[in-house]
Amino acid sequence: MSFSSVPNISGSAAAAGGATAANQVTGNASLASIDTKLTAPLSVNQATSSTAALTSVLNAVASFAILGVNASRKGLFLYNDSTTTTNVAFAATASATAFTLVLTAKSSYIMDAPIYLGAISGIAAVANGSIRITELT
Repeated sequence: MSFSSVPNISGSAAAAGGATAANQVTGNASLASIDTKLTAPLSVNQATSSTAALTSVLNAVASFAILGVNASRKGLFLYNDSTTTTNVAFAATASATAFTLVLTAKSSYIMDAPIYLGAISGIAAVANGSIRITELT
């Protein structure tokens, strides 16, 4: 096996727009400038609640209301105690093809921020069991 000779390449080349020592110094200076502006801790405004309403609704094979609009809602927990799946929609009507999430049998859902304040509905594959609801206000 033979190899052709490889020409001797010397010097350096940088791709257009590539990193150079000057670019690195400029980038570091920009980051240092940003760091000096981030002196205060980041504040998180977490909603709290001392009121919880526990209710339940029967699963149905036609769209059914889980919760109505509530401008005071601060949190929501749902539990599907049935042996079937329930499609849940953050809307007034749920269907087999228009839904937000699927609660499988014996599963739960905890609403994360941002808290949805509108109507919530469901539709089950089979009418058995209930959706157990805890709404925080």
